[in-house]
Amino acid sequence: MAMTWWIITGVGLFVLVGLALLWRRRSKLVPLLDASIITDGSRYSVHFEPRHPELKAIEYLWLVLCTAGRFVYIVGDSGDANHPAGRAGLIAHIAGLGEAVRNGEPDLFAAAGPSWAALVEPVGEVQRSIRVRLYYQDVLSRAAFTRLPPLWHRLQFHGTLTALASSGRELLGAEEHRWMVPMLGASLQRLSESYIDGTFDPSAIASLFSAPVEAFHHAKRDLQVLEAKVGFNLAERLGESKEDG
Repeated sequence: MAMTWWIITGVGLFVLVGLALLWRRRSKLVPLLDASIITDGSRYSVHFEPRHPELKAIEYLWLVLCTAGRFVYIVGDSGDANHPAGRAGLIAHIAGLGEAVRNGEPDLFAAAGPSWAALVEPVGEVQRSIRVRLYYQDVLSRAAFTRLPPLWHRLQFHGTLTALASSGRELLGAEEHRWMVPMLGASLQRLSESYIDGTFDPSAIASLFSAPVEAFHHAKRDLQVLEAKVGFNLAERLGESKEDG
């Protein structure tokens, strides 16, 4: 009986320490961008609300990437009734979405899925919304926190990511579109690869924050080799110096 009590106490302390660390991390963050993704299961509507007066377009890329990492952590290996393939299915969707974005597909729902869904207004009556807030951590990293409905529609995580990517790229100017869309596609593909090749454990809370950041900078390094060919300085576009990574 005494052993059981010590086990319960130890688990409780572990949870409290974890919550304290999460609160400490969040208390230092600066809100940048909010997104509300509403759906009736087949129609998706996305609304963005800047939370910072000097918001840069690159934050829309960060929002998609960090939301993807958070969904992978949340959905679990076995998934649920509306995400029957669980984590593996969502990781595969992220890879397909990244490829569709990188290839410049005009209709991301048709190219990456869910195939029955579309980005349209207005959304139907049975609305279930997911809210995301993107936070600034430092010049090299961001974090996202979500507010989820108690129930969701079939493949709502998949559809939400597709809707975010589709809506986000529509807000970009011509010059931003030229370099930021390929970077979004490459980042999503790298995020998926990093789970599959074992670089990150998708069930670990540390990966929830680290995997999207690594994917972003992996894609950034790949695209920097193209700077001379396309005539722009990627680090300057991101608001970073070359020494920042």
